[in-house]
Amino acid sequence: MRRLIIKSVLIIIALSLLISGCTPSKQTIKDNFYSYQQMTAEISTLASRYPQILSVHEIAKTYEGRSIIILEIGNKTGKADKSGLMATFAQHSGEHATTKTGMGFVKLLLSNYGMDADITKLLDEKTVYIAPMVNPDGVDYDLNSDEPPFNWRKNRKPVGSNIYGVDLNRNWGYHWDAPTTDAFAKSMNTPDDQYYHGDHPFSETETKMLSAFISSHKNIKLFVDYHTGTSTFMQGDILIPFSYTEDQEFNQQELAKYEFISNKLCEIINDPNDKRAPYAAMRTYKIKEFVFKQTPLLQKPFVWLSLPSSTLAPGAAIDWAASQGMIALGIEMACDDNFVSNMPASQENLTKNQFKGFLFLIAQSP
Repeated sequence: MRRLIIKSVLIIIALSLLISGCTPSKQTIKDNFYSYQQMTAEISTLASRYPQILSVHEIAKTYEGRSIIILEIGNKTGKADKSGLMATFAQHSGEHATTKTGMGFVKLLLSNYGMDADITKLLDEKTVYIAPMVNPDGVDYDLNSDEPPFNWRKNRKPVGSNIYGVDLNRNWGYHWDAPTTDAFAKSMNTPDDQYYHGDHPFSETETKMLSAFISSHKNIKLFVDYHTGTSTFMQGDILIPFSYTEDQEFNQQELAKYEFISNKLCEIINDPNDKRAPYAAMRTYKIKEFVFKQTPLLQKPFVWLSLPSSTLAPGAAIDWAASQGMIALGIEMACDDNFVSNMPASQENLTKNQFKGFLFLIAQSP
């Protein structure tokens, strides 16, 4: 019964996206979002233009041979262990607006260094690490396959006979296989399911090598993971760990720090021209309540019955980062129904609002 309900929810969500105009043509998507090749070409140009503050790290090759790239931005003189922030984008390959936003951050930081006093000060005192496309195999597959756009979530490693991919944001090695509802447990352990979490934690090159990079850079004190959700009513929230349990895992001082940062971030990134509900900060285990409030009326019963009350995302990146002592946040960026059809203006507006929040987060790195 639960499996049937979940499938019904997914069908309704897909239909709502089709009706709302969120599935424009492949050519429109290709014209507006980054392929891996376009991103790497732009990174090469930026590295030549800004060698004094930009370093490019190719930390590993994916199953299909694409590089997993981390961009390091900051004044290379002075202390080598300046406090740092790590931001990740496009763990889920169909969330193309995340890479567009991440690359927008990169260009704004580089072009404003030496021109804007506040940004120059930040990059003199902090180091920013940006992984603009964690899942390049999945991104290129989503852009070039015969399936509708925004359809593919996982990477592209074979996991069975004609079965491909692991959900990277369920593959991080902290409470990777935490108990959840029977339906979600079955989903995450079924290779052809979109939420398949792999056969063991850190089974994927993307998560294994990215976590190793972070672990080897002890100056990284704040981790932020950007997403755009699978539909508009699952967006617009700032997620605070932990995703695998509703138990309190932080002491009062830590919780106060999280509440200050996340609530302030919501204020900063809210778009005054967006008439939808403002950004909300929440512990991840309360996501069911948030999604239910945002869900269109006719879909509310399906969402309430299908989503577990907690333990929605065991194996999430923010949980692992928090377990390593970092401040860790997940951001589900809000993109309205007409986001793609209104590009480039809609993307420019999204990047502008999110960049204000990103500068705030850089400053908060301890």
